[in-house]
Amino acid sequence: MRSAKLGKTIKRGYDIINSKEYLEQSRMKPTDFIRIRKMTFPMMIIFILSSTKKSLQSALFAFTSHAKCNFGTYTKQAFSKARKKINPSALYALFKESVSLFYKDGKFKRYKGYRVTAIDGTKYNLPNSQEMKDVFGFQNGTNEQAQALGSCLCNVLNGIIVDAVIAPWNSNERKLAQLHFSELDKIKTSKELVLMDRGYPSSELLDDLDNYGFKYVIRCSEQFSKYLKAKGNDCVITHRFSKGKAAKFRVIKIKLDNGDIEVLISNLFSKHFVTDDFREIYHMRWGIEEKYNDLKNKLEIENFAGNSELAVLQEFYATMFLSNIASMMALDCTEEIEELNKNKDLKYQYKANLSTTIAVMRMRLIDMLTVKSEKKRERILNNIYNQLLISVTPIRPNRSQTRAVKHKSQKFPQNQRPL
Repeated sequence: MRSAKLGKTIKRGYDIINSKEYLEQSRMKPTDFIRIRKMTFPMMIIFILSSTKKSLQSALFAFTSHAKCNFGTYTKQAFSKARKKINPSALYALFKESVSLFYKDGKFKRYKGYRVTAIDGTKYNLPNSQEMKDVFGFQNGTNEQAQALGSCLCNVLNGIIVDAVIAPWNSNERKLAQLHFSELDKIKTSKELVLMDRGYPSSELLDDLDNYGFKYVIRCSEQFSKYLKAKGNDCVITHRFSKGKAAKFRVIKIKLDNGDIEVLISNLFSKHFVTDDFREIYHMRWGIEEKYNDLKNKLEIENFAGNSELAVLQEFYATMFLSNIASMMALDCTEEIEELNKNKDLKYQYKANLSTTIAVMRMRLIDMLTVKSEKKRERILNNIYNQLLISVTPIRPNRSQTRAVKHKSQKFPQNQRPL
């Protein structure tokens, strides 16, 4: 059935949001949300999930009108007071449920039987309140702009965020990566392949990957590479780290188009994986760079409505949930686009336009999460897919970009949110 996986995910979201168990687990105190209010607990959750990046009051006006709420005005002050009663774990639970349901049927893109995930970190600009500076900190030379370090574990062939954390800006990326290992282990398949960039290789991290049974392909920094006594462009070595631990891994040297040599290490020892395979595998890491671009520029994750730690965590995990819903939509549409174009002589293959997907999803998410009838929900999804099929974008292979050295200053000031 068209959109079967997404339909199940939305239905499960509806069931969870409206369950008594979810309310009890998600409220800050047992006495929260026991009185009848204008905005019920489920409506609060749906608003946080679907909130546009307009001013908070404008978003509330639009939401209450769209959701056909039978009460008058609802102020941003009332919302800000009510959201303090919601534990951010409520949004985290929905995000993790989207991951679980995506993998439940076992149908997703793999590479030679492996589920390919990538780990990387990025800096997020936060609302520049004193609370944000106290909780997450700020870098010197950034005009004391509050920042956090985010880290994601992303399925790069399917665009699904498997795990995400947000931590103080000066946190250790390797420690955050080890948290991702633990989460990946909970849903481990027989073949896991993890990709990481320069800066991650360490004796402790490689030991963890081996202990979990994960295969890895990791790029080495120039400093790390010069200590490897590798003979040839593809060999197996045992390297002793400064702390005394030794690790056995494969070293692959790949010449890039610009003439530079890229050094990769891996515990994929099989001869079925040759140099060109590693070139292809590591290029898949581009998927997590694209995902961060989607989060920052399409989903506008840094455009927070609240300026407290609780609000930031709520909106952070709400955005991860939305990202996965948009990716499921895009995957379904891309499959249909490929089927429609399979007998056409086209210069490029085409895929769903993610920007359009996100825009349509934002408009219709309220409908999907408030309607009880599965038939009505299916009709809504079909209408969405029909819209997306006429908005496609070409797939241009072997694209890359230079990593930005500096993190841009705050581009979503709270006092300049659009009406």
